[in-house]
Formats: sequence, structure tokens, C-alpha cells
Amino acid sequence: MIQAYVLSQAAAAADYGWDLSPDGTRIALPKNRDARIQILSMNGRMPQEIAAKGWNILTSAVWTADGKGLIVSSYTPRPKGIVPD
Repeated sequence: MIQAYVLSQAAAAADYGWDLSPDGTRIALPKNRDARIQILSMNGRMPQEIAAKGWNILTSAVWTADGKGLIVSSYTPRPKGIVPD
């Protein structure tokens, strides 16, 4: 079964900086207003969310080369890395 995820134009404008994982199985989509990163599966698995505690407006999320972590940018003054489960 293939699941489709549709973003409205308003959601697409609010959520930007997405990135496809190196193996092509996941998309990291920052939810900039609530400091969360949604991980969408290209294999039909349920989406996951990662909370970026202590952060505010997320601007981008980029997968590491091995696909085991994300490099996230934010307007928060201290850079950190976030590793999904």
C-alpha cells in the first residue's frame, strides 16, 4: 500500500528546508513554528516526529552522509545535531 502525503500551499510555505535521506527511504521535514522535525517514510511506515527542545524557528534539516543523523539549522543561537531513533 502506498501512502500519499499532501501539503497544502499554506503548509508548504510554512515548512521548508526538507531533505531526502541518502538511501532515499525518508524525508526530513522541519516544522519551523513548533520546533519539530517530521520524518516521512517512503516505504509506507508511519511518520515520526522529533522534538527539538530548547530551539525555536527551525529553518532546515539535512541528513548526514550515513543517514543516521540530521544537521538542523535554527534561529536559536546555539547549533546542535539531532539523531533520530
